[in-house]
Amino acid sequence: MRVQLTRQPPPAALAAGLCLAWASASAASLVTEEPKAGSLLRLFTDSDRVAVRSLMGDYSLALPRAMTLAVHWNNERVIVPAIDAAVGSQEAVDAITTASRPISGNAFQDFVKVRNEFTSELSRGGAALDY
Repeated sequence: MRVQLTRQPPPAALAAGLCLAWASASAASLVTEEPKAGSLLRLFTDSDRVAVRSLMGDYSLALPRAMTLAVHWNNERVIVPAIDAAVGSQEAVDAITTASRPISGNAFQDFVKVRNEFTSELSRGGAALDY
């Protein structure tokens, strides 16, 4: 018969180890990060000549009390080309009813739609507030 004995660490050593881990994590959270900024420009066209321009920006800033503010911004411009068919023809009716454009307006002119997106987050530790 073989018996293996294990030795448990004393409670004081376990408590000291936990305090050391907590202290190093707290010290790491006191280090402030440099502000960060990034941008991305996307240009593309599909087979139906719908053109899209998307300009995005991401910004991050360290604030006092170990808080971080992150902001995301996106500006998109979509151009749906005008219908290239005679007014009242079947091609024009089909193009108007299946296009990504509003029903009202002149389908024989380019339709331009601009969309702005803005999101932000204020975070501290494990808590965050989003907008």
